[in-house]
Amino acid sequence: MILVNGATGALGQAVAERLAGGSWVAGVRRHRASLPDALLIDEDGSVAPGSLDGIETIINCAGRIDGTAVEVERANVTHPVNLARVAKSSGVRAFVQVSSFSVYGLAERIDHTTGLRPAGLYAETKAAAERQLLAFADERFAVVILRLPFMFDRHRPSLVGSLIRIFRHLPMVPAPASPIRRSMISYGDAAYLLADLARRRSSGILAAADPLPFTYALLLKHMEHLDFHTPRIVPVPDRITGLVTRVMPRLGRRLFHSSLLAPSANLAAHHKLPIGLAAELDATLRGMA
Repeated sequence: MILVNGATGALGQAVAERLAGGSWVAGVRRHRASLPDALLIDEDGSVAPGSLDGIETIINCAGRIDGTAVEVERANVTHPVNLARVAKSSGVRAFVQVSSFSVYGLAERIDHTTGLRPAGLYAETKAAAERQLLAFADERFAVVILRLPFMFDRHRPSLVGSLIRIFRHLPMVPAPASPIRRSMISYGDAAYLLADLARRRSSGILAAADPLPFTYALLLKHMEHLDFHTPRIVPVPDRITGLVTRVMPRLGRRLFHSSLLAPSANLAAHHKLPIGLAAELDATLRGMA
């Protein structure tokens, strides 16, 4: 039996859909009529005694991107660490933790040698959770960390949707002289990898992204194919993009910063993803037509 913790979030729902028909149970923080058989897990990760009996693996998709420092710390560190502690004492065999490329900071190329430079509360708490969870690992209890990049799909396009809306209404878009290449993955493909890792019984840290990088050129190609208005990309000096990043760090990192996972470090390079970045981009565009 697999416990999908955070089953009501975007990634948790995708994992639940991937496991549909199999033996799994949802983990939620509050009762929901749509999930009457779900296991209730408190904000701090505690569960009722005996509630993990029969659970072989936990996939933890729960977490929080923003909020107060106390809220983010509790959701991203206290919650998974307490849940893993109870899981290990209850005989659960594996704990799969969803982590984030944010722990690498501004690294433009990511491989097995890339060090951690978490910047900001979310990244720092994700890195802290990794360290504390791996301390539980032994021959009886596997802890698997899967670091994932920006995720999206046709229903939750997020940044990709924002870019599409911007591109549809501007005659030109500024971009660095060097092409921006970003690792991304669809929720469905990330769920596929997590479901596969649920069978893993060896501990370690892994990273995964769609082998096809996201670029502005790729997005424009799909927009043109569907007869969307497409702007002209205008290269701007690095000093300008650097200024934008200093003034508006979050926006600058998203618009002007490359972040690419090397094939040698990419778990997805050894899998045939069921959806793929190009197909998800196409479906997202069709949904916004």
